Amino acid sequence: MKKYNFNLTNPLIEDYILEKTRIDDKLVDEMHNYAEINEVPIVGPIVGKYLYQLAKIGKAEKIFEMGSGFGYSAYWFAKTFKDKGKVICTDFSGEHKEAAKSFFKKAGFENYLEFVCGNSIEILKDSGDKYDIIFIDIDKEEYPDVIDITYDKLNKNGLMIADNTLWYGRVIEGDELPSTKGIKKFNNMLSLDKRFITTIIPLRDGITLSYKKD
Repeated sequence: MKKYNFNLTNPLIEDYILEKTRIDDKLVDEMHNYAEINEVPIVGPIVGKYLYQLAKIGKAEKIFEMGSGFGYSAYWFAKTFKDKGKVICTDFSGEHKEAAKSFFKKAGFENYLEFVCGNSIEILKDSGDKYDIIFIDIDKEEYPDVIDITYDKLNKNGLMIADNTLWYGRVIEGDELPSTKGIKKFNNMLSLDKRFITTIIPLRDGITLSYKKD
């Protein structure tokens, strides 16, 4: 199988962006170390700061994450909260849940976190709430299945944000893996979906940003 290059942009450009993305947060550094030691994928600081900005601009107060890992992206969202706000994290791993609770406690963000173990799609379906942001980072073959659910669960003017939507560049190849097919179908569906205004941002491995119009 062809080896895919993770760097969608010139690595020197990536380094330049990272250098100019000033982050003075010791807990972020600690989370990076945890991710490296435990081999847990994270969105990284460039995307993390981008998520922070989106939540800040939109004044998001209720955020739902599908596939949270140990809470790295959730932490970036929570950093935007003032006196109130909630990130609902979902993941199958109890170990990830405990790690997320530990990091949020160190930050003094315990009240901002709700972590539910289980199937993210089913948890979202069963939720009686609506959200300002829904962040998607689950198994890629499941991405097409979440568009309608997410639309129903977003507030007006809410954001659906999906990670890994350029999928190591495989989206432009004849790759037949279920994950690649899922991402390509997801991108195709959103390109035709008039309920959203959608842009694919070539940060890291691709971030798709979809704005719910009504």
